[in-house]
Amino acid sequence: MSVRRWMAVWTICAVAPAAPLAAHHSAAAYYDIKKTVTISGTASRVLWRNPHVFFFVDVKDSAGRVSTWSLESQSPDALVRLGLHKDDVKTGDRVTVDVMPAIVSPNRGRVRVLRFRGRSIVDFGPADTTP
Repeated sequence: MSVRRWMAVWTICAVAPAAPLAAHHSAAAYYDIKKTVTISGTASRVLWRNPHVFFFVDVKDSAGRVSTWSLESQSPDALVRLGLHKDDVKTGDRVTVDVMPAIVSPNRGRVRVLRFRGRSIVDFGPADTTP
C-alpha cells in the first residue's frame, strides 16, 4: 500500500468516530415543547452566530429583582429567511418573547415568537420535536 493511500485510510479511521458529534440535537431533549412561557424585558445581549442565535433578556419580577434569560433561536440564515436581521434587535430594546422553557435550567428557553419595537411578530416556527 502506498504511503498516500495509507494516510488516507488512517485519516478516515481517525475522523469517522467524531462524525456523530456533529449531529444536530432535538429541541425536545432540552425544552418542554408542550409548554409556552411569555417573558418581557430588556435585551441585554444578542449573540448572532452559528449554529444558533442567542438572545439574553433581563426580566424584572414583581419584587424588582432582575434575572437574565438565555434564549436560543434558530440559525442566523433561518432568521434572515424569516425577516429578522442581525441589527434588528439591539441591546436596550424592550422585547416580549414566547419561549419553550428549558426542562432543567432555570431562565433558559427556546424562542417561539419574538416581539420588539412595534414590529410585527417574528414566528420562529415549530421546533424539532423528535426525541
